[in-house]
Amino acid sequence: MRATRVAIALLLLTFAGRARAEPIELVLAACVRGEAGAIRRIVEVELGPLAAEGQVAPRVPHVEVACDAGEVIVTVVDRERGVLRFRVDTSGVAAAARARLIALTIAEAVAASRIELAPGPVVSSTWSWTPRSAPHAAAPLPVVAGAAPAELDDMDGDIDTGMDAATLQGLGVARSLGAQATTFGGGVAVIWPIGAHAAAGSDLVAEGGFVPVDAGDVGVFLASAAPRLVARARGRAVVVEAGLGMRLGLARLSGRSSAPMTIEGRVLHAAWGGPIAIADARFPLGRASMGVGLEAGYTTLTVVGRIPMAPPVELRGAWLGVHLSAGFDLR
Repeated sequence: MRATRVAIALLLLTFAGRARAEPIELVLAACVRGEAGAIRRIVEVELGPLAAEGQVAPRVPHVEVACDAGEVIVTVVDRERGVLRFRVDTSGVAAAARARLIALTIAEAVAASRIELAPGPVVSSTWSWTPRSAPHAAAPLPVVAGAAPAELDDMDGDIDTGMDAATLQGLGVARSLGAQATTFGGGVAVIWPIGAHAAAGSDLVAEGGFVPVDAGDVGVFLASAAPRLVARARGRAVVVEAGLGMRLGLARLSGRSSAPMTIEGRVLHAAWGGPIAIADARFPLGRASMGVGLEAGYTTLTVVGRIPMAPPVELRGAWLGVHLSAGFDLR
């Protein structure tokens, strides 16, 4: 059973005297020849004098140092007991510290061989480790291999929610028609993508309010649809849309007289609408979403309700609306 690195570090002191008593034969590959002098000096400090190269006495351990793709391989061959091999990563070690690291690995390998390569059948053992003290050692990055595009989409919740599916929304609407009227209502909207950064859509809204006048009040009811084209952009948690369209519908003005004996209340129906500019922000919550938006428009189809001996009630000029939405993806 192999000893742990901690145990080997402690046992180095115990076997230091024995290690010094038996010289080793050290053979260095060409990849470390530039550091050969420093390596030999440090090994002699740790293990004592080295045997001459080529010495083949059975009791002289043979140590070979080779290189392989950023690693140094230290192989201890005891001709009577077997082979022990250490692999140490030196790719992130400063040049000034590399010779010392290699020399200390040799000393540790020789000490470990005296523990693991006990008398008996010839054995072979390999160790591989990266020194904690190696400066600038780069930690390996995790790699995900073989993921298909559909799998990558599933791994990122922001890719396919709120941008690639048609969306049905419920609306709450408030609109200010200049100084004449303010209306409140609701409706539905649908929007569907026509590209990576564009969409088309429309809403259907019904809303109403009252305009007070000297002779009573006038009820305002609007039913309209607003087809539009929008550009879209997505952040980590919001979808922003802005574009142009046209709001077209029917307006109903109904007068209610406070003095029916003098002034009669009547009802007026007429087309109403004009071009619009819209902007909104939606916040996806899985397949559902919530949002808020603004609409600015200008009346090109005006409606005028005339009142005897009083200013008329007019739906003309600019308007400004705000809406709240809640919806879900149709997929």
